[in-house]
Amino acid sequence: MRRCVIILVLLLGAAACSTATAGVYVGWKSYGDFCQDADSKARGATAVGFDYRMGLLPIVILGLGLEYTWGDIEYDCLLCKDTSFKHVGARAEAIAPIFSPSITEFYVGGGLSYNQFFDVSLDNCDAGDSRTGVHGLAGVKVSPRALPVWFNIEGRYEWLGKDPQITVGGVYLGVGLGL
Repeated sequence: MRRCVIILVLLLGAAACSTATAGVYVGWKSYGDFCQDADSKARGATAVGFDYRMGLLPIVILGLGLEYTWGDIEYDCLLCKDTSFKHVGARAEAIAPIFSPSITEFYVGGGLSYNQFFDVSLDNCDAGDSRTGVHGLAGVKVSPRALPVWFNIEGRYEWLGKDPQITVGGVYLGVGLGL
């Protein structure tokens, strides 16, 4: 019970933060080295997600995100059959604004993630499991002064652990509200 009260107080404090924002986004991702013992890639995978960010310090913004991705895996061998996959990821990140002229804000950051792959329908592909990862990101956010809405474009590069290490590059377009 005591833990529930502490978690509730922290969540209410985070929601009441004057710099808290929440938003949704859509992205396009490209995966490299997807399966072991085969040259494989997944280009043009589609991602949808949710982000929550809050500024605790003037120079650091903390963020949490959930993302669902689906796409097709392509192989560079004649006998390999292409297949599809699904990927769910949860991220925690720290973001630092680097330049804020007028209504725009340029930022960089990085963080950690937990990733689960499923519906990978190949015997020689062991990507259908959980992986931890690290990522770097850079983006620009536009926040019109008269509205509580914001728009952003963000690039993210991820390294997902285990053998083989999967690399993921993506571009995301988002929209959200300041809380």
